[in-house]
Amino acid sequence: KDETKISIDKNNIDIFRIIDGQHRIKGIEKALIDNPELKNLMLNVTILITPENKRSMEMEIFNTINSKSKRIKVDLIRLASFEYRILENDIKYSDLNEHIAVQVAHYLNEDNSKNNKWLNAIKFGIHEEQKIGIIGVNAFIESIKKIVNKYLESKDYKNLKGKALIDFSKESALQIKGFILDAWTIIYEKWPDSFTSSFDMEFDSEIKQFYYRSNYYIQKTLGTKAINYLLGSIVNESVNSSLDQKSLNKFSEFINSSHLLNKDWKLGETFSGYSSESAFNKVSKMITGELEIPR
Repeated sequence: KDETKISIDKNNIDIFRIIDGQHRIKGIEKALIDNPELKNLMLNVTILITPENKRSMEMEIFNTINSKSKRIKVDLIRLASFEYRILENDIKYSDLNEHIAVQVAHYLNEDNSKNNKWLNAIKFGIHEEQKIGIIGVNAFIESIKKIVNKYLESKDYKNLKGKALIDFSKESALQIKGFILDAWTIIYEKWPDSFTSSFDMEFDSEIKQFYYRSNYYIQKTLGTKAINYLLGSIVNESVNSSLDQKSLNKFSEFINSSHLLNKDWKLGETFSGYSSESAFNKVSKMITGELEIPR
């Protein structure tokens, strides 16, 4: 078999890193302990030569390699890409809202506490084979942008750089996640029929638990945006510049006094055909009683 060899002049390269295939090398290192003959085994790896301040390129290529040929989750890749951009000073503060919103979605998706009904509900993957999840991450983060903006209003972060900004983003996401989790506990208590505890097998053969019901709108784009838009409006009307208990109390009053019933959230019922931004805002107003429920 013909072979083509490429020589790399190490004298002209400061840094190069393997972006795919590291697990093979580590596996061989372990295997060599018992079988030294494996030292001549040929392995495929992908090496990308990049400037030290452009490591986000590696994340983009790693994402392309692994998200399109293999069936893996890409949420951590997306978050890591943002963090490399922060380290490279290649992120605008206006981009921070999206980064924190993605962090919030990731934390909610992974939190297996009993009161979190967003466990495994948000789809980060791009594959049709992904079975678990009821709403795409882009729709979810769009629904909480006003909430993230309100949180950031009260924070002094524009002089932060590098790791300090990364740490701030993670802490902010945890705080916002807790606020949203409390709000959705109120939703669950008002409309419990829209949720149930279920299990299913993901494409990677892992059994996962979730609480959404696919035959209800409440955690689909319609319900999520209508409810989170309402929550975002409430916190932005608050005099305080943080997410506080007063806003949660007002949200609770709207939800608990709402005339919407469990059956209104069911597919094919009251909200059938509601698929636009104006429709989502109408549902928010139906929750508060500003608009009549079209039964």
